[in-house]
Amino acid sequence: GPVGSGKSTLLQALLREVPLREGSLAYLDLRRKMTVPRIAYVPQEAFIVNGSMRENLIFGGVDDEGLLAVALRASCLESDLPQLPAGLFTEIGERGVNLSGGQKQRVSLARAVMHRPNLVLLDDPLSAVDARTEEQLAERLLFGLWRGITRVVITHRLATLGSFDKVVFLVE
Repeated sequence: GPVGSGKSTLLQALLREVPLREGSLAYLDLRRKMTVPRIAYVPQEAFIVNGSMRENLIFGGVDDEGLLAVALRASCLESDLPQLPAGLFTEIGERGVNLSGGQKQRVSLARAVMHRPNLVLLDDPLSAVDARTEEQLAERLLFGLWRGITRVVITHRLATLGSFDKVVFLVE
């Protein structure tokens, strides 16, 4: 939908960050029992803390080397590590000053992988990456690693639109 149509607000409502004007919101499992999903949220603007790349990826979660390797590959960050002075232990600075916009977004995506979600909310996660990286992220992550979980994705990039199960166009 166009700017201001409510795309980001929809995600915020799913996160219960904005009040619903009407209706209700409930998450149901296959047995129709209410449950709270394990949600990973990737905002438009990546949230990066002043710390190492590793700290930003683990972000207080479980320090699992195997999962970290999967997250780095799926988010296309593994090829960036050799370029960083201390690899995963490189300090990336307040708000990610030492990273490009695309790298910041990929840090957010890798962090979401580390969270082991069963619901992923993505607010235009491909906006800051080039076409080649977008293709790899779609293949490895959106329709690869996360193929078996629910993904709600806001995007302005039309290249992968046909691969989604449902497409919703928001107006007003």
